[in-house]
Amino acid sequence: MPALALERTEVALASTYGLIAEWLLYPEVIDPSTLEDDAVEAALSSAETLDPEIARLINEFHSQRHTVSAEEYIGLMELNPRCPLYVGHYIFEEPKTCSAAGMSDRNTFMMEINNIYAHFAFELRGELPDFLPVMTEFLALTADCDEDDREVRARLIEKLMIAGLQELHKKLQKADVPYKHLIKALLICIEKVEGLSVDEAPEETEKALPMVDKQLIQIEEAPTSG
Repeated sequence: MPALALERTEVALASTYGLIAEWLLYPEVIDPSTLEDDAVEAALSSAETLDPEIARLINEFHSQRHTVSAEEYIGLMELNPRCPLYVGHYIFEEPKTCSAAGMSDRNTFMMEINNIYAHFAFELRGELPDFLPVMTEFLALTADCDEDDREVRARLIEKLMIAGLQELHKKLQKADVPYKHLIKALLICIEKVEGLSVDEAPEETEKALPMVDKQLIQIEEAPTSG
């Protein structure tokens, strides 16, 4: 792909990921400027350059978002939720004790995500590292990363995100809520724009995903200036 075309794709991808990350948040904390007509039109135009289906899904969510109230969002995503936005929830069983939590695969999973964030100097702001809006914001901010860092970024997506995204999408489809459109758009971005496979694992092996790689903990943090 020519350099200019690649740059435009990265800008459009960053814009689309950023919008999805914002619109997945609790309705009353969403930046209202992202919901203004001009902003939505620009976002849809940008998404259209990636894939028309991505734009269609984002538009579907926007036109249906008022069907889920803030109170319903809490029941769906936050307090005793049916569809929590924490990717690890769909991959690992909840530990029964605090000591088990400290030694669990999910704890290692969180450490892997944190170390990838540190490698890119991406800082959390009070949320858990596997909170989907945070992970999607990270993808937005690193869409134009250097070639040397693309393998690390792709590992986050392939090994630490996709399995949970697939399960979340199934849950949202079952609940028949507009958020299913955002997750589907996210999966299409990953497959058709990032070029990474989102094929589902066989059902009997789903609980074994992802294979947590202890070696990834050795990723070095990005150098700081000064």
